[in-house]
Amino acid sequence: QRWRPWQRAARRAAADPTPVTVLPWTLRLSLLALGLCRALALRLQLQAFWPRRAPPRQALMQWADEALARSYARHLRPEQRELLLDQSLLLPLAETGALGGRRYEVWLNGLPMAELQTRLDQAAQRWPQDPNLRDFRLPLVRAERELRALQGAAALWTSHVEVARLLREQHGLTVQLLPWRWKRELPHAAVRPGVAGPPRLALAGSALGRKGAWEL
Repeated sequence: QRWRPWQRAARRAAADPTPVTVLPWTLRLSLLALGLCRALALRLQLQAFWPRRAPPRQALMQWADEALARSYARHLRPEQRELLLDQSLLLPLAETGALGGRRYEVWLNGLPMAELQTRLDQAAQRWPQDPNLRDFRLPLVRAERELRALQGAAALWTSHVEVARLLREQHGLTVQLLPWRWKRELPHAAVRPGVAGPPRLALAGSALGRKGAWEL
């Protein structure tokens, strides 16, 4: 749901006539507080407060997802029977019981946690010098719970070819693979003649081991 507090309601309606459910003010405040806490925790990694016991980044992200899911679950009304979920909210919402009796679809932007952790274990053996590859794991029972929640979804959507292939072949799930479409042609990189030195690679994301930096 879009919420633009800096615009008047009439101007929002004129710009976008699509009907939008107004979020309760309690949910707005909780989402704002959660967003600020998550951003602060991820930026500082809590090193300034607990320099010797700072939780890993993935643990902080998992905590934020669970807190957000609990906030959503408290504000769900009985007549809201169909949900479209991001993958990060699937497991925490399933654990609250909010998905019971509801039809839900899931947007997948990554591998299931069980498969992801198996690949992280393999990568940690290959590159033992990188602690980021083994800094956080979900309990196996929770990873299995995520797979059961995926099996209970009415539809699964992704633009990730490997995610679609794995869920289809290993778990027999139906996954809708959305094609990539470019809005415009990207300009070709200009090659300057006479420039010496090794080629450079720009990573459009975090250069972390668990993000695939070593594999790349």
